[in-house]
Amino acid sequence: MLAVHSFLGQVARPHYEAVAEVVAERTGVSLEPLRETPLAQLPAVVAGPPALLFVCGLPYTRMRDAGAPIEPLAAPVPEGEDGSFYHADLLVAPSARETAPEQLRGARVAFNGDDSLSGWVMPRHALRELGIDPDGYVWVPTGSHRNSLRALLRGEVEAAPIDSTVLALELRADPALTALRRIARLGHMPSPPVALVAGDAGLAEALRTALSGLGDSDEGRAALELGAIQRFDAVADADYAPVRAADATR
Repeated sequence: MLAVHSFLGQVARPHYEAVAEVVAERTGVSLEPLRETPLAQLPAVVAGPPALLFVCGLPYTRMRDAGAPIEPLAAPVPEGEDGSFYHADLLVAPSARETAPEQLRGARVAFNGDDSLSGWVMPRHALRELGIDPDGYVWVPTGSHRNSLRALLRGEVEAAPIDSTVLALELRADPALTALRRIARLGHMPSPPVALVAGDAGLAEALRTALSGLGDSDEGRAALELGAIQRFDAVADADYAPVRAADATR
């Protein structure tokens, strides 16, 4: 029995559950019900028995580089993208006067946490590439992208960088969020991988093949649609080199 953990946005839970169900049917591997596991427990998970993870690329690379037996299998290709990449969408309130990230100097900017690629490392790295000092913002930690969106709607902050794949699903779930304006799309990083912990090469290949072939069945296509995903592409550790480079400059 293979444990299944999600360390990503709770809005995508139905998608992850559907993906896991189809993968289990395709591979004949018994999977436990999906758990939404706090990121603080990731070290314990990767030190434990075999498990399938939906995880951000930042903690993935940090765990891998620390010697954890974690293998990336496949990563989602979001709707509108030509590969397995995503972004940080910098949002402001409907009434905000700001139209560009350089105008936010001194503003309160919500972010989910400093262990996040899309909420912290990617936008800060992208801002530096634009010649903007990210420390000119007043960063306000919220604990999740959903909390950042709510803080922005309530007027508690002036802006927030939000995972573009999470935002697509949050917009489906809450029409009120359509009032928020995107003033920049920051970064271009590899999508969060589905990863295997402590599995052998045969299991990894079977799971990777099943993930990459989700679009071949009605059930698989329905699972993809739940996540606003076109397909999963097979990935390897080397694909996450841009994450490591950004993390080195955070």
